[in-house]
Amino acid sequence: MREIVSPASPSSAVDTTNIDTIWRSEIRDASMTPILNSEGNIITSKVFSNPIGEVFELRDGKNGNLIWQWSDYFFPEYAFRGASIIYHKDVIIISKSYNTYAIDAITGKTLWRDQQKGFLGGKSMAIDEDGFVYHSFYDRDDKNRNIYVWRTHFDQLNWEQVFVYSDTVDNNKISLMNMVITKNTKGEKIIVGTPLMFRTINGENRHMSKVIAYNIDAKKKEWQVDYNPDKSNIQFWKTDMIAKHNKIYVFAVSGTNYYLMAYKIEDGLLAFVKILEEFGVGLHFYKDMVIPLLNGNALVAAYDVNTGVEKWNISFLDKGRYIVNFDFYDSKIYKNFLISTQCNKILGINLDNGKEAFFGTPKAMNDCLQFGLAINEEKRWIYVQDRRYINCYTLPIQIK
Repeated sequence: MREIVSPASPSSAVDTTNIDTIWRSEIRDASMTPILNSEGNIITSKVFSNPIGEVFELRDGKNGNLIWQWSDYFFPEYAFRGASIIYHKDVIIISKSYNTYAIDAITGKTLWRDQQKGFLGGKSMAIDEDGFVYHSFYDRDDKNRNIYVWRTHFDQLNWEQVFVYSDTVDNNKISLMNMVITKNTKGEKIIVGTPLMFRTINGENRHMSKVIAYNIDAKKKEWQVDYNPDKSNIQFWKTDMIAKHNKIYVFAVSGTNYYLMAYKIEDGLLAFVKILEEFGVGLHFYKDMVIPLLNGNALVAAYDVNTGVEKWNISFLDKGRYIVNFDFYDSKIYKNFLISTQCNKILGINLDNGKEAFFGTPKAMNDCLQFGLAINEEKRWIYVQDRRYINCYTLPIQIK
């Protein structure tokens, strides 16, 4: 079912908290975070409702009409999120363990698909400025000692091995939790990742995390930071890991303590560590500030990208906003605003001053707005799912 709604003209808008509806298209399911392709059409999905797997769909951005569907799997696969989806130059690359697929985001055709049987694949992928997609794999038969990082160009299948991380002892499990591709101070391309090894020590299940940088051009390890499991016990979980401002920013946890850690790309030394009140679910940058979003109704703070000094913070509990709850993939930066889907609300924060710019409910919605949104900046339209419909709304006038 598709519903087209004529938006109110700006001159007739009285309640400035209203978000007008352009169209709604019923999918009777939850969707991935919408993606806008270069033609202004919107890529969404049906995550759980089909026995053939998660169905990716392209809809006309102007009216919601269905253009194509894709589900060309080796076997049914579901729930692609975060770093298991890469969008680059109108190609979507998705990966689950040892299966990887590339889809043309204009035509809906399969460009390539690959199956690496005998290996386990990492949940995260990364892409560099030249369009190479990186994916980590683990051999079931090597006693969890090795992580293999392969790459292929986004639009053609030709895997090549670029890095092997080898541990010195057997592990119960090994995984590369996060990975990012950047350049060192010499302009050489490097991989920075956070391998995690699970071990049994003195009868207890413990883990060891590391931060490693490997120079792809020079084919050698750039630097490595180790964490002793008997002391710090730091773990880096699967979330945003971003290279920016000559640093690597990543969330970490140690027991009940949560951190944002910034490592210098040149040598791996810590630039700063921020203690957080909850675990991180999103990492954003604006001007000279890094803005970590934390689980639940935690305050939002902006920190200097070089020193970690706080620039501003906003508490929603102080404002009586008890329903605010940040989650993975629910927010994005638009101009000088952070916009977040907050179930039955859309939240906008002005990043120049840390003030709430908007907190309102669309006129038409089903259940819960989540997993973020896509924005057509030219038309000032936003696309968001509500567990039943794909919705096209106007941006609120406060977000300019």
